Amino acid sequence: MKGWKDWVARFISAAPALEELKLSLDQSTESKKIFQAIGQRVKLPKLCRLELNRFVFHAGDILKFARNHAATLRRIGLLNSDVQDASLPYVLEQLRDGLGLDHLEISQVRSDGRMSAFDGFNYAYCPEDITEECYLDYDDWIMVYFNPYCVEVEEGQDIK
Repeated sequence: MKGWKDWVARFISAAPALEELKLSLDQSTESKKIFQAIGQRVKLPKLCRLELNRFVFHAGDILKFARNHAATLRRIGLLNSDVQDASLPYVLEQLRDGLGLDHLEISQVRSDGRMSAFDGFNYAYCPEDITEECYLDYDDWIMVYFNPYCVEVEEGQDIK
């Protein structure tokens, strides 16, 4: 449908008191255009949580959106998505170091359509919100395995 990416941005903008935004698309190139329109037009002064599922997006668009909402945004989830035009580690570093997030969840995310270290596992950056799942401490990132056979470990304990 012609112009529907702008319609989606206008629709979301009509809810300025929104605290949580979860969007799920079909991982087509249209999702890239939709998020680009959202990043350029949407300002949600109370937004605390953003979750994108099955999106293709430019690294600059997600970073711009996150920076525009840095005063309130505390949780970001990137799920089953493809980051284009930049390396995934750069995007994650910028999100981790520049925003003061409480929680960043990454699951099944690819970089430019290629498999990444985040494809097939769930990762979360949660400095104060450690789950009871197994984790590996890695440069302030917590690798969380959502596996029913996972052995619980205490914080700071080595996983063997």
